[in-house]
Amino acid sequence: MPASSEALLGLDLGTSSVKTVLFDLEGRVLATAQRDYPTARPHPGWAEQDPDTWWEASAATIRQVLGDSGLQPRAVGIASQSSAVVAVDEAGRVLRPAPLWLDRRSMAECEAIRAAMDEEEIMRLSGNRIDPSYLLPKLLWLRAHEPETLANARWLLHANGFLVYRLTGAATTDLTEGGMSLLYDMGIADWSPKILERFDLPAEKLPPMTPPAQVVGEVTREAAAATGLAEGLPVVAGCMDLLAAATGAGVVEDGQSFLVLGTASVLASILRAPQPYTDLQMHNHAVPGRWVHAANVDYGGAALSWLRGVLQQAGAELSFEQMAALAEATLDTPSDLLFLPYMVGQRAPLWEDDCRGVFFGLRPDHTAGHLIRAVIEGNALALGRLQGLQEEVHQGQIEEIHISGGQSNLPLVNQIVADVTGRPVLIMDAPEVTCHGAALLAGLGAELYASPADMTAPIRLKQRYDPRPEQHQHYAPLCSLLAEVFTVLRPSFHHLARGRDIV
Repeated sequence: MPASSEALLGLDLGTSSVKTVLFDLEGRVLATAQRDYPTARPHPGWAEQDPDTWWEASAATIRQVLGDSGLQPRAVGIASQSSAVVAVDEAGRVLRPAPLWLDRRSMAECEAIRAAMDEEEIMRLSGNRIDPSYLLPKLLWLRAHEPETLANARWLLHANGFLVYRLTGAATTDLTEGGMSLLYDMGIADWSPKILERFDLPAEKLPPMTPPAQVVGEVTREAAAATGLAEGLPVVAGCMDLLAAATGAGVVEDGQSFLVLGTASVLASILRAPQPYTDLQMHNHAVPGRWVHAANVDYGGAALSWLRGVLQQAGAELSFEQMAALAEATLDTPSDLLFLPYMVGQRAPLWEDDCRGVFFGLRPDHTAGHLIRAVIEGNALALGRLQGLQEEVHQGQIEEIHISGGQSNLPLVNQIVADVTGRPVLIMDAPEVTCHGAALLAGLGAELYASPADMTAPIRLKQRYDPRPEQHQHYAPLCSLLAEVFTVLRPSFHHLARGRDIV
C-alpha cells in the first residue's frame, strides 16, 4: 500500500470525463489521471450517463494516481457536474441512467410547476427560476413516466453525492447543489418543507444537506479494495464543479469574478449575501458565508470540441493548439463571421430551450481558420453579454476575471476574452483548479488548514492578459450584433423546434 503523506486527493467528475489529482498541501500536482465516458441521447432533448461507469472510471483514476505517486492522501474531496439525478435502491444499486444538467426532457413538468406554485415564490425560497435541468422537474418526470424508479429509490443523489456514497456509504447532498434543486430554502440552508409538501415529494429519499468541507464519512473496506485508498480515510461532502474551480483558483472574496471554460462556459461573481435575480443562477459558494451569481453559455466551451470532431471526420487531425494557430492566422483582417454559440438551448440568462448554433456571414473565401476563430469569438461575445448583465445587477464593474478550464490553456482564447470584456484575465498558479478546489475542501474538513484564507494562501498569479483598447472597441458592436441576431432568429428557432415549415 502507498505510504501516508501530506497529500490531498481531489476528483472532478465532469460531463465528458473524470479527472483525479493528488496534490501536496501547497497545491503542487503529485500525480494525475483521467478517463472519458460517453453521454447517451436516446431521445431528442435527453442526455444521460451511467453512474456505474462514473464509479468504475473514478476508481481506476484513483488507483492510477496512488500507484504513480506511491502515496496515500490525508483526505478526499469530490467535485462534479451539477444537477444530475442518481436513483439508488436500498442496496445502493443504480436504478436507471442519470439525467444530466444537459437533459431537457422535463419541459412539461416545468409548466406544471408554474401552474402549481408561483415562480417568484420558488425564486424567493431557492434563489433560482424554474428550468428542466434542475432536480424538481426531473423528479416530477420520473413520477409521471417511471413511477417504479421513484418508488424503489432509497436515495436520490447528485453526481458528487453518488461518489461520496460509493466511497463511504453516507448519503449526502452538498449545499452548492441546493438552489438548483428548486427544492431548497436559502433561509434555513435545507430542503424546503413548503415546496416538498406542495409537490408531494418524499423528503425521506433526499439526503441531508451538508456543507462542502464537512467530513461526512470514511472510506469503507469495499471502497478501499476498489480504489486503493486506505480504509478509514476521511471524505468531505464536496461540491459542484463550478464552485470547486472558484475555490481552487482562490476566488473566495466578495466582488471577485471567475470564468470556467468547460463544456459550458460559466461566468460567476462572488457575493456576501444571497441576491436572487431572475436571469442569473444563485448558489452557495463552497466557502462558508459566500454566495455566487452565475450565468452560462451552455455549450460554449464544448463548441470548439464539436468543431474539432467535425474536422477530424473530414480527415484533419488537429490539436486545440493547432486550431488556435489557424484562427490566429486570420487575425490580420477584422471579424466578419459570427457564430451564435447556443447549440443545445440556453439557461441563464436567455432561458431559451429552442435556440441553436448559427454561423452568420459565411462567404466562399472563409477557411477552417475563420470558422475556428468565429467559434472562439462567439463564445467570448456571449460571455460579454453575461458580464454586462452581472455588472448591471451588482451596480459595479467587474475588475478582473480569473479564468480556468481546458480552453484557458490556449493564450488566444484568454486574450480574446480579455479583449471582448475589456477586463484583465488572470491565470492563477493553481493547476487543475477544479480538482484542486475539491482537494482544498478536503484539507479544510480534515483540519489540515485552519481557515479558508489559510487554505487559499499559497495560490499566486501565474499569467495576466490585459485587454487591448483597440480590440475592445472592435468587439463592442459585435456583442450588440450577436444579441440582435439571436433576437431576430428567436421565433425561427421555435418554428424549427416544432417541425413547422419555414417560409
